[in-house]
Amino acid sequence: MYRFMCTVLALFMAASLFGQMKPQLEKPKQAKSITRESLLAPAPIKPGIPQAQNPLAPKTQFRSLETMPKPLKGQPGLKAYIDRATGTPYMIQGKFPDTDNRGPDALISDFFTAVQPHLKIQDPIGEFVLNRMDVEPSGQIHLRYRQVWQGVEVYGAEAAIHMDQEGIYLFNGRFFLPGTGERGAGPEPGDGISGCLSARRKIRAGHSI
Repeated sequence: MYRFMCTVLALFMAASLFGQMKPQLEKPKQAKSITRESLLAPAPIKPGIPQAQNPLAPKTQFRSLETMPKPLKGQPGLKAYIDRATGTPYMIQGKFPDTDNRGPDALISDFFTAVQPHLKIQDPIGEFVLNRMDVEPSGQIHLRYRQVWQGVEVYGAEAAIHMDQEGIYLFNGRFFLPGTGERGAGPEPGDGISGCLSARRKIRAGHSI
């Protein structure tokens, strides 16, 4: 019995002794500040398989921007984009309003008269013959013209006038300078242009052409 009690007492003392022993924790390492020297130099990225150039892919072509638009003399509301090769405008943008409310026929005639010195065409009203008219539900009218010189249609020449309820806002296209002769004997443009009057009435009635 005495031996048993001594054994229990020894185990109890050993348990108390081991319970009081705490593990020694390591001191935290002090963080180092990041410097340029401590950073690794970036390694170049090497592709696994080099890409071959596609012979069918279009090559990128760089060219200089076109010239800035120039205001037309005597027309402060219009600006022209001039072609460097021909010296003629390929686009006239701005506002040419129908101030007197005389209708599309008179407005287009006044517009061609105003821009005639810049187009370098002696009689643009006679050379530009109405070919097609498109009317949008919003009220915008697009008039497509072909160029006729001495009764012969000029190949590749087409110009367009874009107008809304306020007036003409854009003229663009391509035309040529065949000469300064008399007016050609082609179709008269007046009848086609006057069709804008009926087009406007149809727009107001909710129809489109």
